[in-house]
Amino acid sequence: MNDFEAMERVEPITIKAASQATATVVKASLEDKLQQLQPGGLPYEVAPAAPGADPDEVLRQLFNFFLFGKVPQAAGPSVAETGAVPALLHQYRDLARIRHDYPFCLHGTEAAKAVTTLSQIIDGLVAGVKDTGDAGERLKQHIYRIEPEIRALADQDRAAGLLGLWDRAARQLLAKSQLSKAKKELLRDNLATARQTLPDREMIACAADTPQRLLTGLALRHWRERCAGWRGELDMLIQQLTDILSTDFNNSPASRNPDHLRESTATGDAIDFKTLSSILATSHLEHQLPERRSQRIRAVLDALLRVKPLFMLDPAAPETIANAPFAINCLFDNCNDAIAEYDQRLRLLTDFFKAVAITRLELENRYKEETYDDYFNTFDVSYLSAQDLALCPPVLLNLRCSDLGQKEGAALLDILAADLPVKVLIQVDEIYVRKVRAGQSGIAINWPARLASLAMSMTRSYVLQSPVSRLAALHQGFLDGLAYNGPALFSVYVGNDQNRASLPRFFDAGSAQEARVFPVLTFNPGNGPTLIERLDIGNNNQLDQDWPTDTFRYRAADNAEKSLDLKFTPAGFLLNDKRFSDQFWCVPQACLHENMLPLPGYLDLDGNAAGDKIPYIRAIDTEGAIHRVIMTRQVVAMVRECAAFWRHLQELGGINNSYTLQQVATAKTRLEAEQQQALAAIEEKYRLQLDQDVGRLTETIVGRIAQQLLQAGATPGSILERPLPAAIP
Repeated sequence: MNDFEAMERVEPITIKAASQATATVVKASLEDKLQQLQPGGLPYEVAPAAPGADPDEVLRQLFNFFLFGKVPQAAGPSVAETGAVPALLHQYRDLARIRHDYPFCLHGTEAAKAVTTLSQIIDGLVAGVKDTGDAGERLKQHIYRIEPEIRALADQDRAAGLLGLWDRAARQLLAKSQLSKAKKELLRDNLATARQTLPDREMIACAADTPQRLLTGLALRHWRERCAGWRGELDMLIQQLTDILSTDFNNSPASRNPDHLRESTATGDAIDFKTLSSILATSHLEHQLPERRSQRIRAVLDALLRVKPLFMLDPAAPETIANAPFAINCLFDNCNDAIAEYDQRLRLLTDFFKAVAITRLELENRYKEETYDDYFNTFDVSYLSAQDLALCPPVLLNLRCSDLGQKEGAALLDILAADLPVKVLIQVDEIYVRKVRAGQSGIAINWPARLASLAMSMTRSYVLQSPVSRLAALHQGFLDGLAYNGPALFSVYVGNDQNRASLPRFFDAGSAQEARVFPVLTFNPGNGPTLIERLDIGNNNQLDQDWPTDTFRYRAADNAEKSLDLKFTPAGFLLNDKRFSDQFWCVPQACLHENMLPLPGYLDLDGNAAGDKIPYIRAIDTEGAIHRVIMTRQVVAMVRECAAFWRHLQELGGINNSYTLQQVATAKTRLEAEQQQALAAIEEKYRLQLDQDVGRLTETIVGRIAQQLLQAGATPGSILERPLPAAIP
């Protein structure tokens, strides 16, 4: 066996490959981009406790918690103490070992290709290895081994660049490696070789500020592409105006000044510039521009030069950004400042188009003061066409859900109802909040978390709703919103570090989508007038179902490996929020009761059938033990509300639409009735036809018999001519 065969193979394992290796079918992943499962043992089922507790007393305690949230004294460890997470999320706890879209970097000037993930960088390095022998395979494996190290470090240090992360990851990998000294040297050399082709780029991890950094980076690139057609024309206009003024100066007395001649020729004292000036003065013909025209040209040239840096922005050259009259990528934190900034940009744009119009007239020598002076003296934004207004750089507004008060919320709705190109980023850090009414604490939706639905109902704004975990959806959604000629709302769930229990932000955000709490959607009025053209909810898992279903593998109490299909509901999402831990109870084995029912099954029951049932979900603690966790009726009410919201969204998206289903049912009933009527008509027609045919056949037969009888009666002699029967002996 060679050295390579003795090394641990660490090439990333996809979910499909892992499922084939274990002969288990994985129906659907929590997150589309998850490509590697956590190694380790299966969660295990705790052996049932010996019977002893009074079932009626146990049921009373269960209902006491379900109805009033009161936990008995001998309740066992709380949800927070066990560190329990929903069963379907247990295998994804180790984020560093899972290949996903984070971290990523922004580079280049093309907005659609600006995002490159760490996984893509690693795959690119591996694809670039030309050696097909063992040495090349070793190099590939070493490159794959450093990927999880970089990913873990990127989450810890969000300011480090790619090369810095690579170096630190290489040191950590070498420090904890159990390889021999020679193999460590080979690992070090291979990592150094792979590093040589890497550019040093800023890596962006999955964090609360990730949407801001992505949006500002894309805004620069989108603007550069948007104004690309103007860069060449603006340079040409400025050059032509400069040529006119230069020619005018050359025709002026100032151009023949001895000092100017000395500076322009740079020949020192070899020439008598006073004499040369006198000669030029006597031989030069005066053809200067009129003073008013010269001033007008200088004014429009100044206006174009003020705006020019805005059209020359380059994301790779920070100095071009600093020279612009305003920052394209500036994020404002309140609505009033954003509107004021838009007004200022619109005034600058108005001056720009005014200068362009005057410049074109001057270059064609068609500017007539008596005709155009009054027109341009009153020139304002109302003179701009829709195409001109579309060039106005969008204003970026960044708001945090938990900080959005009623006054700011009203101002935001005004922006979304207008045609202002303000692109609003709502960072949703809390989807649900605690509300106290009449002295009782409850769970309520945080209304800014539903701003996307509200904006859709206004029909004038582009809308994107997505958790921060869906990088591809954010990338494309931000670009579509920036390109839309009007307001845009980007509602992004980022979560809150203080509220999250044990799951990383990436999975907290992903679970919000999977639980239908914060589904991915886009609404683009620019695509057409109908909902089927505007609304897209296709980026969600198992669209036609209330809750997505996944296969959960575990080890039963008898040590047999088993699996069952589990549905992921909003109760699982709330279980990860420390603020609501008192709404859940990990029921001890001794308190399990036959009336406990999985939450999805409980939701399917009507009121009477559910009256004596207690809903629960499965959760797994830090030791891998499976628990049955019951919840309060407040959680169940919230789950029902979320289900209603998802069904409403399904209907808008053309899935399980009640009107369509009713029309289909009505049409089916009508069609069945028409078929029955048609069948009855056919049967009646057949019966009548059969009666007619039988009648005609009967008449024919009778007629033939009668004819034969008549013929027989007309020839009686024929009977006598027959031979007589023989005599009887």
